Amino acid sequence: MLSISVIKEKKNGENRVSLIPKDILDLSKIGFQNVFVENNAGLLSGYKDSDYIKYGSIIKDKNNIWNSKIILKIHFPNFKELYLLNNNSILICLDINLNYINYLEILKKKKITLIILSYMPRISRLQIMDVLSSISYVSGYRAVIESIYEYRNFIGNQIFPCSKIKPTNVLIIGAGIFGLSVTSFFKNLGANVYVYDINKNIKEEIISLGAKFIDIKNDSLNIFLSNKINKFNIIVNSAISRDKKYPLIFTKKILSLIKSGSVIVNLINNNSSNCILIKKNGLLNFNNIKIISYEDFSNLMPKSISKLYSKNLINFLKYMLDKNNNIILDFKDILFQNVVVLYKGKEINQKNKLKIKKNIYKKKDNIFVYQNFFLQYSNGLLLILLVFYILISLFFYHYNIYMYINNLFIFLFSYILGFISINKIKNFLHTPLMSLTNAISSIVIIGCLLQINENTDWLNISISLITLSLVNINIFSGFLITKRMLTILFN
Repeated sequence: MLSISVIKEKKNGENRVSLIPKDILDLSKIGFQNVFVENNAGLLSGYKDSDYIKYGSIIKDKNNIWNSKIILKIHFPNFKELYLLNNNSILICLDINLNYINYLEILKKKKITLIILSYMPRISRLQIMDVLSSISYVSGYRAVIESIYEYRNFIGNQIFPCSKIKPTNVLIIGAGIFGLSVTSFFKNLGANVYVYDINKNIKEEIISLGAKFIDIKNDSLNIFLSNKINKFNIIVNSAISRDKKYPLIFTKKILSLIKSGSVIVNLINNNSSNCILIKKNGLLNFNNIKIISYEDFSNLMPKSISKLYSKNLINFLKYMLDKNNNIILDFKDILFQNVVVLYKGKEINQKNKLKIKKNIYKKKDNIFVYQNFFLQYSNGLLLILLVFYILISLFFYHYNIYMYINNLFIFLFSYILGFISINKIKNFLHTPLMSLTNAISSIVIIGCLLQINENTDWLNISISLITLSLVNINIFSGFLITKRMLTILFN
C-alpha cells in the first residue's frame, strides 16, 4: 500500500506547499491509498487543513508525518527533519541544500533515495512535469507586477486630450524562461522591450514576441550599458547561472548612470547577484533608483505556483509508477539519470552519470544522423540522383515504359529538395499553425484519387493506394497534433 506525506515548509518566508487539496484525488487514482499532510502545511498558500480532509487526506503533526514511503517537500530538509526520515524512503524536493555534503552520511545510513526536481532535463516530453518552467513563468509574471507598482507610471502608449504618454522602455538581460515570460507580459502591456542574451540563437524567439534583440558581442555588454542604460525606465536582470556565482553586471558606476525614478528587478541566489547593491527579498532605494531583489518571485504568488507545482509533481509521480503501481526508477531513462541524486543511499557517480548522458545524446543523434547527412551532402546527393535517374530512364526506355520517366524525375528531385527545405525551417516556426498546414497540404490526396480513377495499370493503382494511405495518416495526425498543441497552450 503506497503512502505519501506532504511536509510543511520551515524555511523563513516560504509560502508555498508541494501539494494542493484537489490533486489528492489524482493521487488516489494512481495508487496512493494514504495521503498524509502536516498540519497547516498549506495555510500560507490559502489552503486549510479542512480542505485537505475534504479530499481524503489525513492530517498529522510534525513528528509523525515522516512515516510514509514518499516524502514531498519544496526545500531540502533541515538537520532535525533528516533524522525523522524513515529508512528506505524516497525524498522528493525542488532543490538541494548548500550543506548537502554535511548531510550526506545521514542519507546514506538511512538508505534514502533523493530526487531533486530542479535537475530535470529540459526536453519536450517532460514539459508536463517541468517545475522550473512553471516557477519561471509565474516568477516572470510577478516580477512585472512588482516593477510596475514601484515604477508607478503607465507602461504602454496613452493618449489624452491634454497630453500623450510614450511607452516605457524596458531592458531585459537574460532570455531564459523567466526573461521570456517578462518579455511577453511587458510587450502585451505595450512597452518597448529590448532583450539581451549571451545565446544568439534565441534572437528569433525574441523577435517573434515583438521585442527587439540587442545583438552585440558578449564582451560588449558593459560598454552598451555605459552608453545606453539611461534610456531605460525598467531593467529586468535575470542573467542567472545555476550552481555558479552570478557575474557582476550592475556595478556602482553603472547604477550611477541609470536615470532617477527607474526600477531594477533583480534575481538573486544564495546572496549571489548581478547587482552590487541588493536587499535580499525586498526593496532597496539607491539615488531614487528602486532595486527589487528576490530569490524566487513565485513565492509572492503562493496559491498559483503551488497549483502548478502540485500538478507537475502529480505527473512526475505517475511517470514513476508502472501499471501495477510499483515504483520504478529506470536509469536508462534520461529523466531519472538527472533527477536521482541518491538511490537507496548510494550516491550516483557523477562521472558515470555524465558518461550515460553522453551516450544517450549520441544515440539520439544517431536517430537523426540521416538528416545531418542529407543536409551536409545535399549537392552530392543531387548528383547521385541525377545519375540514378539517367540509368533508370535508360532501363524504362529499353522496355518501352515511357510514362514513368517524368513521374520518377519529379519524385526523386522533389524528395531531396523538399527534405532540405523543410529541415532548414527554424524551430520556433513549428507551431500549431504548421501542424494544420501539414494537414491541409495533403491536398495531394486528390491527385491519388484521380490516378486511381483514370488508370487501369496495376502499378499506378498500387502506388496511388499506398500514397493515399500515407496521406490519410498525414491528414489525421496533422489535425490531432494541432488539437493537442492548442489544448496545451490554452491550459
